[in-house]
Amino acid sequence: MATNERGSPVTVVATVSNGSIRNCHIALASVASSLFHAPRICSVEPDMPGLLRLLTGLCGDRAIGLVRLVLEDDETFLSDIHGANAILLRLQQVLSDHKVRASLTTSAVGMNHEIVKVLARYNVSCSVRIHGPPSYHDSVAAASQLRYDQVVRGLTMLQRAAYRRLIPNPKASCQIIAAHDGALVYRHLVDELSVGVIEFSLPSAFNRDSMAGAQRFVDRVIAEWKREVGRHVSVRFPDFIPTRPPSLPRPRTICGSHTPGRGSAEGLE
Repeated sequence: MATNERGSPVTVVATVSNGSIRNCHIALASVASSLFHAPRICSVEPDMPGLLRLLTGLCGDRAIGLVRLVLEDDETFLSDIHGANAILLRLQQVLSDHKVRASLTTSAVGMNHEIVKVLARYNVSCSVRIHGPPSYHDSVAAASQLRYDQVVRGLTMLQRAAYRRLIPNPKASCQIIAAHDGALVYRHLVDELSVGVIEFSLPSAFNRDSMAGAQRFVDRVIAEWKREVGRHVSVRFPDFIPTRPPSLPRPRTICGSHTPGRGSAEGLE
């Protein structure tokens, strides 16, 4: 059975911590967000049984299209291979549903071949938290002490596994920092680290005073993206950032490849 592409896409977010699931919630991506307001939270479940109930219900709802399951690693998931396997094993039935796309958001610090095998077994993609060149990344990740070189080591391992077609290509998960140069961040991730998909997010401390800087960051990213020649790169921004050009539909994802005199910008979802 094909996925109902016209149904409402749903994102399910759950934190994985010390071999267990906690803080599961659903956000309807079709519900528009406004500045400083997250998408409507439809349900909150505290544990694995609750997550399974949520996913099973969504998979059986014909009004629902794609179901994105985002597992947020609190930096304990990769260090416990048995716990990681146990979590994905319990989710196996729903992960096999045609409507579900599972991903793990992680720093990739401690990534190893055994973890890659587990991710491949359950068809889980990865989004790696990396925030640009070393000085930018290390300033953002200072509190967690997850250094740039450690993250890149894990990202490289995932990219090699993707090249061997074991797992999907890893994405970059990058924070929009008003004081950072969006063009420099974009060029580093694309040119130096060979990332093809970048998902930008706002830091938890984001406030109204940071809006102008965030817009400059986004404008600089888009300007660099438009300069791409013969290379396919996708970037996604929070849907309440008023990205340019204004003709882009919401949510604001742009993807495509540019050649001299030609270009494409397409809204997804």
